[in-house]
Amino acid sequence: MVATTHAALFAVLCLFLGSSYAWTKLGLEGLDPLTFVLARLLIGVAVLGLWLRLSGEGIPRERGLYALGLLNVLGAFLLLTWGQQYVESSHAAILVASGPMFSALGATYVLPDERLDRRRAVGVALGFAGVIALFSGDLGGSSATRSGHEIAGAVAIVISAVVIAAIAIIVRLRFPGYSATQIALPQVTGGLVAVMLVSLLAGAGGLVTFEADLLAPWVLVSVLCLGVFNAGLGNIVYYRLVLGWGVTRTALVAYVAPFIGAAIGVGLLDEHLGPNAAVGLALTLASLALVTRDLKEVPCRNPR
Repeated sequence: MVATTHAALFAVLCLFLGSSYAWTKLGLEGLDPLTFVLARLLIGVAVLGLWLRLSGEGIPRERGLYALGLLNVLGAFLLLTWGQQYVESSHAAILVASGPMFSALGATYVLPDERLDRRRAVGVALGFAGVIALFSGDLGGSSATRSGHEIAGAVAIVISAVVIAAIAIIVRLRFPGYSATQIALPQVTGGLVAVMLVSLLAGAGGLVTFEADLLAPWVLVSVLCLGVFNAGLGNIVYYRLVLGWGVTRTALVAYVAPFIGAAIGVGLLDEHLGPNAAVGLALTLASLALVTRDLKEVPCRNPR
């Protein structure tokens, strides 16, 4: 029963993350990037704080959790955002999808119950191949023509994937006694504080122009959906899976989410998919079958 619950939560997380591509595109039609991120994080903190209060759980006092929140912002979010400025979206999606491989490799060394056997290794590799297949129609150019900014951007995205994997491993290793909400709140709070500071500095220096057209179609809906379901509830689901289902299996969301995003793009944004998407989906489904076939729960000490 618990295994079934985790599988259902994984599907929910995939839906949250997969739909974020479309919501982000719609939201940026009426808001500048900084204001957009700030609004969704603010809603996320409110959702997490309310959830924590209703559940009767205390605000975590462990400094390490807040340090992880800072690392998440500086080492993952900002690097990823910076890198995506110089890398084509198809390449960026593939680089982000390298995360499960780093998660699997890291977990096999420091988490004895998540050691990577041959079957799981093949599964992780197939999932990465599936993401490459999905975006293969958009790939072009050669490394010989890439600028220094493009190479630096690609490196930044890969480093952000490593940091995200490391944070998940550290959470499972060091903080199994906290609830998913207690772990998520410092992460999102750290992001909110960092983006507020960046916004103030960038605005004071005239580096950005703030825009807010709340009457543009779907803008308010996109902000609310991303704030409630991604920054808020999505983080609770994510860390619950990390703690109870394992780092490697939870990381597979990076393989599935692009397909959901592509499907939503076809249905709502009049985008198109080629036959390569079917190949990619088949590889990704094979990956999920191989990595999650034995749905044994991972041990969790003293859950709160």
